[in-house]
Amino acid sequence: MTKLFRLALFCAGIGLALGSSSCSSEYDAYPMVPGKDTIRNAFLGELTAVVSGVQFIADTKYYTDNTTDNIRSISVSGVMFSEDKKVGYNQTISFSIYNYEGPNTYLVGEGAVGTYTLQEEGKNYTYSAVASEESFVTITSDGSNIEGSFRFVLPVTDTVPGNDSIPGGGVISISNGRFSIPR
Repeated sequence: MTKLFRLALFCAGIGLALGSSSCSSEYDAYPMVPGKDTIRNAFLGELTAVVSGVQFIADTKYYTDNTTDNIRSISVSGVMFSEDKKVGYNQTISFSIYNYEGPNTYLVGEGAVGTYTLQEEGKNYTYSAVASEESFVTITSDGSNIEGSFRFVLPVTDTVPGNDSIPGGGVISISNGRFSIPR
């Protein structure tokens, strides 16, 4: 009987230890993912702009920093979902800097590229910024956050779907662009 009592106490002790340790640890949604500490939450940070007079606030933000053959490039993009979160309807602002050499102003056509994509009913309409002094990306910090501003002028060949105020032959202007995205 003593052995049975000791076994019961031992099992109860283990159960209590396991129960108390599991309650005190944080929930880990990715317990078996290698390098999980490098997974970035796309909802963190900010990317905002004014697109032809309409406020753009990105719901998700993405950032990459790559070096290939000693040439560093960075890319930033933000996606704004439709107001009703309808699948197949969103807007994306993206830009890349090739041969990135730290915080500075990079002109489109001289190391920077900027695009605006409108997705409507699953069709993508992509517009590219023109090379001019009015189309640029300025990086002010590339430490724990990548931060800066941008402005783009994008020519339009056809009327922008869902926005008859931007006819073919016009331009989409992206102004007051600001971003701060954690690495």
